[in-house]
Amino acid sequence: MNDSNDISMSLPTPDGKQLPGPWPWYAILFTGVGLSGFFVWFMVCWALWARDKKGLCLAGLAANFAVFGAMRLASVHVSCECWILSLGTMFLDLAWTMGAWYFQYSNLGPAPARYRSTKPGQWVAPVLVGGLLGFCIAALISIPQAMESRIEMLSLWDSLNREIVLWDFFKDTFSGIAAGIFVGAWWAGNPKGFRVRDVVCYLAGTMIAGIGLLLLFKLQAFLIAGGGEALNLDNRFNAVAPSWGDGVGDFVLTLGNYSESLGLIVLPLLFGAPTRFRDFARRTLLIPLAFFCSFPFWMTSNSHWMDYQGKVVYRLSSPDDSERHQAQKELEVLLARYPGHARWPSLAEKHASYLYHEGRTAEAMEYNRRIVEGYSGLNQWFWTVSQAKAILEDSDASRRNPMEWLDVPIIEHESYLTGNWMCLLSVIKYWEGEDVPESQIKARLRAMSETQDVISLRPMLSFAHLDDAASNMGYKTFILPSDIETAQRLMEKGIPVFLEGYQQFYLMVGFDKGRSLSLTYNFFPISNRLLKDNRAEAEEVLGLEDEGKSRQRRERIRREAYWEMSPNVWEDPAKRVISPFMAVVAPESYLSIVAEAVGQPPEDLERLSKARLAALIGLTYVQAGNPVQAVEWARVSARGTDEPLPLYVAHLAHTLWKNRRENVKSQIGLEGRFEELQEIIDYFKQPAVLDFLEKAEQRFEADLDNPGLPRMIYRDYLPFLHKSDPAQRLIIEKIYNYLVQADPSRSRDWSRLADIYEFANDIPPMVLALEGQISASPVDQKARLRAAYGYVLLDQAEKAKEVLEEADTRRLRHEADHQFVLGAIAEWEEKPEKALSHYSTAVDMRRHIPVYHLHYGRALLAMGRTADAKMALEWACRIDPGTVVTEKAKKILASMEKNT
Repeated sequence: MNDSNDISMSLPTPDGKQLPGPWPWYAILFTGVGLSGFFVWFMVCWALWARDKKGLCLAGLAANFAVFGAMRLASVHVSCECWILSLGTMFLDLAWTMGAWYFQYSNLGPAPARYRSTKPGQWVAPVLVGGLLGFCIAALISIPQAMESRIEMLSLWDSLNREIVLWDFFKDTFSGIAAGIFVGAWWAGNPKGFRVRDVVCYLAGTMIAGIGLLLLFKLQAFLIAGGGEALNLDNRFNAVAPSWGDGVGDFVLTLGNYSESLGLIVLPLLFGAPTRFRDFARRTLLIPLAFFCSFPFWMTSNSHWMDYQGKVVYRLSSPDDSERHQAQKELEVLLARYPGHARWPSLAEKHASYLYHEGRTAEAMEYNRRIVEGYSGLNQWFWTVSQAKAILEDSDASRRNPMEWLDVPIIEHESYLTGNWMCLLSVIKYWEGEDVPESQIKARLRAMSETQDVISLRPMLSFAHLDDAASNMGYKTFILPSDIETAQRLMEKGIPVFLEGYQQFYLMVGFDKGRSLSLTYNFFPISNRLLKDNRAEAEEVLGLEDEGKSRQRRERIRREAYWEMSPNVWEDPAKRVISPFMAVVAPESYLSIVAEAVGQPPEDLERLSKARLAALIGLTYVQAGNPVQAVEWARVSARGTDEPLPLYVAHLAHTLWKNRRENVKSQIGLEGRFEELQEIIDYFKQPAVLDFLEKAEQRFEADLDNPGLPRMIYRDYLPFLHKSDPAQRLIIEKIYNYLVQADPSRSRDWSRLADIYEFANDIPPMVLALEGQISASPVDQKARLRAAYGYVLLDQAEKAKEVLEEADTRRLRHEADHQFVLGAIAEWEEKPEKALSHYSTAVDMRRHIPVYHLHYGRALLAMGRTADAKMALEWACRIDPGTVVTEKAKKILASMEKNT
């Protein structure tokens, strides 16, 4: 650095040689805040070395490296809350920066005054040019954001406000101007005056620094994540400082962003004004040096842990014990550092399970207690909290038996295997033993494949499909009622049990009596990272895989698929979350053993199992739209059992047939034109069929409310109901209320319940349903907006404001409802001009909503614009006559006419 325009402020010696430093305090301060105090110490030590003060230089370097190493270790291992660590890091950086300046001052003396002899007129040109450059650079950076915003607006047909895009284009230019003025002020202090090459070199340095830092950040994320995406997770769900949390995390994160932005301003100044291209090449070494020096401070930031946590979670399922234990230590730090983490209960549940299996029962219980105390009442964590409560209420360390489960071998994943198929093949491998190669089992799937060249299997979505696949592979399926005691007896006899969730199977392989938890495998959550690794390694070895690697992959799959299930899934009303049946797949010779565990004679067990299977097959025919086959299978089932399921299936099939015109959306009489349709008509006229269907209808209607239907029946019944029919709409409301009570964590069910209430214009329960949806999915910004909109319709602007305060408004800015709600809030806050502005924007974006015009008219009237108010209120009356909004608008218009 050999130019006086350098931020290094190099000074000539008596022999004409220029030496770096000493730097003025403000140069040290801005460099330290922008690039970290460690970089400043390197600058000071460089100045000492150039003056032959090598001892002091080495002492300074030693101290710098010692503090650097301590900071690096602390950034990963210190267990304290994020805001304390981040603010402490910033203050330490500031103190270390000023320590470097004092070290320089003590050993090199004060820096020469840079601005004292500068005339005021010399400030004008550099400051103006700097501000203009800052404006232009910020505008260029804003172009992609503005384009993205425009694309988002085009996807919303009612968004017509182009001013929003212009604001996106110019919003960052103000900070760009401020940054440019800072650069211009630096140029103003140049003893040689302000020159064109100062601008050219700064622009070149900005480009080089920006590209260099971007590449280094990408490399850092790549290395931190373990060579790529560790988990395919949405950052909104896994944010360490979620947008709906308190403001502390966002405040600290904002400070960190300002610091990083300042680094992009300071770093190009270090390039100075070199005259040769090779000088630029040499100075690019400053970029990795600045990056390296700032690394401990980035390691304490939220963005670091966003990348880092994926690797931690992935390593929790490592087949290597030491790596897994180390990952648990890092997870413990993550939990301590970010208690407001968006997925803290899920991570804490994993860590509590690990502690319990390690024998650290008291620590595990403490995490479960924190889950219950901190997250009870939040629908999103209903099952996690329920499991933690069950553990706390029924935990007995003396009965702890975490290793007592069946040693079911895990099948490696293939592209043609779903999680349910992996469950089945693992059980078949369990029965056939280690001597039978896995490839031999998978080879049998070719006969079941829908294509000849590659294996392509039909989805396995229910126990009816499970029975079909198991029988094709030579095994017997027994369908049994879901019962925890029966499941335990089966596993005591060495028989794994299939449980059925929503189109996915859980393979129960054990029961932990110490916590009363079912130990299961569920292969659906296997991470994309693991599947990608499997495919890559399979391509490398072309099917001739190293047995050690294959064993390690299977062990990782086992750990990722491991799932502990709370006992409340067996209890009422939550038992509707899983199927009313469980299944056993075993060799046919195990009939007597299964019967003994169930407590029934073998012939009764086989008869009842076939009857239940027939009912499930009938249900698949309902889903396929074949009412005749569905009824026939239900009748077969009813002859073998007096359980109500076949009657439910028959009624669903009959409902499907009766609703055929509504389902097809056609009134054309096709029955007389097609013999097949006439056969179906004749079938449903048979006396025996009619008697059976009448009995089925009576039982279905009687059980609809009390004791309730299985969830699978509710799900298949809903498509046959039409919300335009008031009687059927009440049934839909009732069913969705049952579903959200049984499983409050399903955001989609809350949303559909809110839709039904909105269709009926029943706003109070609609808002309550939306509150349930927000509790189930805090990242759903549209649900927050709908809830706020509902509160406005209820004249509760204060509640609307509370809902929006925790929303990410950046995702709502193109929504007309957002502008309308903001207008209502401003009106409630007695800010008429602001309210009028928001209402006007809402009307411009979506002109066909009567309530917009009603509120817009009232706001205009409050501002004394009577003519405009009358026009808006007349629009409210004309758009949708006969509504509550229309009546309100008419009353205001009548009052206006009376007053005139």
